[in-house]
Amino acid sequence: ISASGQYVITITATNPINGKGETFLATENVVIDNATPTVSVTATPSTVTFESSSTAIATYTATDTNFATAVLKVYDSAATLYSTTLTSPASGATLALSSYLAGVNGTTVTVEISATDKALNNNSTSTTVYVDTVRPTLDHINGPYKSGSDYMVDLWFSEGNMSAPSALSANDIYFKFTTNNATAYTVDPASATFDPAGGTVHIWGLLTPAGSKVSVTALGGGTYRVYVSNRFKDHVENTVTGLPVLHTFPAPPYTITPPVDK
Repeated sequence: ISASGQYVITITATNPINGKGETFLATENVVIDNATPTVSVTATPSTVTFESSSTAIATYTATDTNFATAVLKVYDSAATLYSTTLTSPASGATLALSSYLAGVNGTTVTVEISATDKALNNNSTSTTVYVDTVRPTLDHINGPYKSGSDYMVDLWFSEGNMSAPSALSANDIYFKFTTNNATAYTVDPASATFDPAGGTVHIWGLLTPAGSKVSVTALGGGTYRVYVSNRFKDHVENTVTGLPVLHTFPAPPYTITPPVDK
């Protein structure tokens, strides 16, 4: 017998010793199960960011007529982020992923469901999502330093591969006094460049609140609250956090070569 189904095995035996020809019967119920469990899993969104992590979910199914157990796991290349054993079938069940993806930065995460029935038939499937739930920060500020005929200030973000604003505006970077929080300077868009791949802004000119252009040496010797706009994002659109950055700019004389990156 090889086909799946429920069968009754009956054994008969006749005892010739007592001469009565009595027949003894024995029966056993047997289930033949050649079918593997039904499993499925999906996860949304396909790219999980800091902003979207709160709504990230996995939807999974693990069913079988003779269901035994199933294991649901969430993991990346470094560690298992979540694992649980199911002792009853699940169909269209959901798992909120936010608690398990917090702090995961720039990696592929796998959600896997594996089910086993009472005949030890096993089936598994998985899906993947790209996860970056870490927001970039304004990590380091260099300068002023001498560069050719100009002086430069560099702003370094904590990540490269940033998403660039289509064009810098004056309000994308600004410096405020610590005494009254008034704006002291904004970036001069014509005197700054942004390197998204390196996560760096190079600035050689500023604007006063009155619109006058000044060198970045105007910052020298002062302590300012440094802000950047939310148009600076990483490659999955996480916005910059940890602002403002309190920074004291060195007074002259200035070095001719730029300080070491970070």
